[in-house]
Amino acid sequence: MTTRVYFHGVPGSAREWTYFAPEASNIVAPDHLTFSAVGDMASALPTGRLHLIGFSLGAFAALRLAALLDTRIARLDLISPAGPLELGDFLPDMAGGAIFRMARDHPARLSMMIQASAILTRIAPASLFALLFRDPKGKDAHLAQDPAFRAMTLSSLKQTFGVQKQGYRTTITAYAKPWADEIKSVAAPVHIWQGAEDDWTPPAMAEALARTLPNVQSFSKFEGEGHYSTLAHVLPNLLG
Repeated sequence: MTTRVYFHGVPGSAREWTYFAPEASNIVAPDHLTFSAVGDMASALPTGRLHLIGFSLGAFAALRLAALLDTRIARLDLISPAGPLELGDFLPDMAGGAIFRMARDHPARLSMMIQASAILTRIAPASLFALLFRDPKGKDAHLAQDPAFRAMTLSSLKQTFGVQKQGYRTTITAYAKPWADEIKSVAAPVHIWQGAEDDWTPPAMAEALARTLPNVQSFSKFEGEGHYSTLAHVLPNLLG
């Protein structure tokens, strides 16, 4: 039996899959921000074959696990994936580019940003939501107006910049370092799902990732879809 494992975005939480695929069941959704090492995360997963699904920065966790666990991985689905920064000049086109630049070049500034986000989340979470979705692209604009999506995102932000604040810092810092060589040995079949209007993880990043991985079986690009709306489009089918 193959276990489906969902890795949420960052900031984010396991509530993502319950919002986008509420009818799904028998899903393992670890909060990967709680693990300081990929080996620790691997030890916490069920035994046997695994189908890994990574959304956004969750793809970072899924890919590193796939490289570590090798033949235990039956399939990898990467939705709006955050690929290695060293594969191209992506930061100018990424909505969160300034954060990753801080993580890579100015860690002290990253710490200040995280602290400011934590304070804003406590006293005015709606303001942080408005900042993150001030100019949503594609069908993300419709999602941003959905009260249920807003509630799910606010809950995830409170968790990320509350109890998982240190895990967020660790994950962002690790992601900003070179890691492309680590995943060139991923043998599992990979399917990439990308929104053409995504400005969080732009299409060029997904395309570079597809050129790097040795066993990409499909690359699906959706016109009119943004970052989260691609997840809404794809996840119910993967977990159905």
